[in-house]
Amino acid sequence: RMEEYLLSQNNNFDSYIKLLYSTLKEEKKDTSIEFSRALLFFLMQYPEFLKSKKHMDYLHYCLEYYINCDPEFRDLTLQEKLMRAGEMAKNFLSTINDDEV
Repeated sequence: RMEEYLLSQNNNFDSYIKLLYSTLKEEKKDTSIEFSRALLFFLMQYPEFLKSKKHMDYLHYCLEYYINCDPEFRDLTLQEKLMRAGEMAKNFLSTINDDEV
């Protein structure tokens, strides 16, 4: 299955779940199982995040310091929050890579 393949690509998946899940605001916290499913769905859409610690670090940063802090994103689903954070992380990473060239 695709999930098993994705998880086998990154041995730190559980630690990422804990790290990213801990960034969610307490008042609207879904269960860790729901979050795991949302993260797995996100990673199936963006497998490059599994292959790079830097990508996952930026995902965490964007989720914690941008998505979860902005009231505009408060009512988004977990999946939508992860997608927004992922797009933001990809933009940051492409800017960094452009600067390095």
